[in-house]
Amino acid sequence: MAETRVDYTQGPVLSSNRIMGLGGAFVSVAEGADAHLINPAAFAMRYPHRRNDFFDWDWSFYFLSDVVSREDSAPEAGMPPGIVDDTSFAGLALDFRFGIGGGGAHTYVKSYDVTLPTYGENGELLETNYMLEQSILALGVGVALPWFDTTLGLALIGGNFSIAGASAGTLLALSGVGVSAGAVWHPTGKPYRLGMVVNSRVRVANVETLPPPEFSNLDVTSMAVPGRATFGGSWMFWDREYNPVQTWGMDAFADPAAHETLQRRYVLVSADLLLDMPTDETISVSSFLRGPAQPSGKSLTASPRLGIESEFWANRMRARTGTYYEPSRLESASGRMHWTAGLDVRVHFFWDWKLNVVFDAAPQYFNSGVGLGFWH
Repeated sequence: MAETRVDYTQGPVLSSNRIMGLGGAFVSVAEGADAHLINPAAFAMRYPHRRNDFFDWDWSFYFLSDVVSREDSAPEAGMPPGIVDDTSFAGLALDFRFGIGGGGAHTYVKSYDVTLPTYGENGELLETNYMLEQSILALGVGVALPWFDTTLGLALIGGNFSIAGASAGTLLALSGVGVSAGAVWHPTGKPYRLGMVVNSRVRVANVETLPPPEFSNLDVTSMAVPGRATFGGSWMFWDREYNPVQTWGMDAFADPAAHETLQRRYVLVSADLLLDMPTDETISVSSFLRGPAQPSGKSLTASPRLGIESEFWANRMRARTGTYYEPSRLESASGRMHWTAGLDVRVHFFWDWKLNVVFDAAPQYFNSGVGLGFWH
């Protein structure tokens, strides 16, 4: 049987509610614990109101759920339409910052059941229901370079991916590690930022010696996660200053202007361009499940992203909307445009909490979620 590799990328934006609501355009914003996987510079980036604290910490929890049992839905562009059931995506992040440095961890688990009938050569139905699961753990550090108005970050990202059939059992079990490096340029006193992230290519090895299912002649030995480069820029206007003077609670950077009160109301516009690199001799996930083999990732794919956010009700409510293009890694399939929107509401209960909702809609796709965190 032919040995081959599966090409795997993350198609739709699956992240915290703020990032998802902005259509994934967050590389140059990079604020908060929910941004670690978008740009590891977030491990050291400060919210403006914490710019003068030596010690700072943040956490984030988010949960997304696709619409249940929607006929003709497809979780990824290029996958055959089917019925998607019990889909979920949950993430948890925590970080700590001391002066100009910081570090933390970020984990998420993604799973969805797919109804994808698979038939043998004689027309016999062999398998119908599959579960795809992916888990990620990122450990990262970051450092601010005040002399250059720049913050850098580095993360080590480990992941597992598995495919199981309801009757056939585990069909694929893979594991691998990659590296992500990011930077944000945030010139003091200016209303704009620029960001960049580079993710290494990952060869994900088979952690178990599993025979191919009886309905496939493809002996998958590994998975290729392509290298990725993302470039972004953002601009803020209205009352709030985007890049105020910071001291990080350190005497070396003392400046009276750093303690001026910041205004709340703002409008933020953010745009990103995400590029996934080609992979060699790889096939799609759906090819492995029911064939025939379809080349995937033969050429570079691009995902432009745009988002707008505003705290129009000062210290009470924020809203955002965005759009992005989800490309297909298959040459035989086209990508799709997404529209996203979200809302944050401040609720006081001992602390100031942020309750938020978000949704993401595209042809043959709908995702929604809720989130909880601190109000900033």
